[in-house]
Amino acid sequence: MKLQNTNKISSLLILANRPLTIEELRDSISSELEGNPPLWITRRPGRYGVDVYINNAMILLEQSNFQSKLKVNGDTMTQVLHIINEVLEPVRSNSMESPVYNPNAFQFLNQSENLNLGDHRVRTFRQQIVIEKKELIYKAEGRFTFFIPVDEGFKPVPRPRLIDKLVIDGHVIPSEVLFTAPTPDNVQYPTLVFSDNLKVVISFSKSQNKVYVQSNTLVGDASHTNGVVLAEIVKGNIPVRNGVVHLIARPLMVVDNTVRGFLEEKEDGPVYKFYETIRDFGDDIMTTISHLHDVTLFAPSNEALNEPNVKQMLQDKNRMKEILKLHYVKERLTLDKIKDKSVSQRDSSLRIFIRSSTYTSI
Repeated sequence: MKLQNTNKISSLLILANRPLTIEELRDSISSELEGNPPLWITRRPGRYGVDVYINNAMILLEQSNFQSKLKVNGDTMTQVLHIINEVLEPVRSNSMESPVYNPNAFQFLNQSENLNLGDHRVRTFRQQIVIEKKELIYKAEGRFTFFIPVDEGFKPVPRPRLIDKLVIDGHVIPSEVLFTAPTPDNVQYPTLVFSDNLKVVISFSKSQNKVYVQSNTLVGDASHTNGVVLAEIVKGNIPVRNGVVHLIARPLMVVDNTVRGFLEEKEDGPVYKFYETIRDFGDDIMTTISHLHDVTLFAPSNEALNEPNVKQMLQDKNRMKEILKLHYVKERLTLDKIKDKSVSQRDSSLRIFIRSSTYTSI
């Protein structure tokens, strides 16, 4: 089977070791690259039927399933061509002395300094995995989605000490290989931490050409606070032998930021425009929120604030000050409590719950 990318700038021909039509594709197939790394197959409901993905690339159904016969040494061989919309990138080593072929997730972590990951480093999380003796999870055969925080996300300093065995488990989705393109937004997937005592799910969301992942601790304990933590996927869709790896901007499950810190965290973050609005029109509101023991803040997303009618309202300073007062209440409301109280909020908004000097977000 051949997979050909349609990108005019760069194209890549990927060979699988069996001629398979779309109907014959199963959960994964072996490629002909050195080490035979798997190509992961995902099927999702689409506009005109079922969309099929090879890793993060969608098969263009109307331009696929082309079959031909080829005679080699007197034998007739069948070939199948599928056209895909994205280049498939294998894991490759930058070092001739330490080649990496078809690594599992732990081998990926161990060899990360020799891989092409840009400026991203994952030493801190790898060290915590070793300290907590959780290597077997990353070596296990099967189908997993791994979220690995980059070193930059372990600031402030106390954050690494909060990465215990359960937090490490909360970065792994079992039985699912979730690439960003085929994975639907806001669908919750159980992590390895999913018991009556502690229950964590993970979901994906997309905003302004960025992909985010969020952990939701549905049932917490004394060491793991209930609530949601949002992290940007800074380098995603890295295929490994036992699934897929996504590098994320900060650890999941660790609720240790202030609301101001969250809003200010990145100028291209999903609610940074709301922070700018508060700064320009209602800085006293931020001061009030910072001193409240229990408060719920409803933070419209960047997209919500870019709507034409909202932009028009932003021209009226007095009106905006009044509107901003509608975006917080002086009690801590989980999503279930909001539903019970019939408190409604736009689908495009990001809800942030703050308690003392910490936040959780949904």
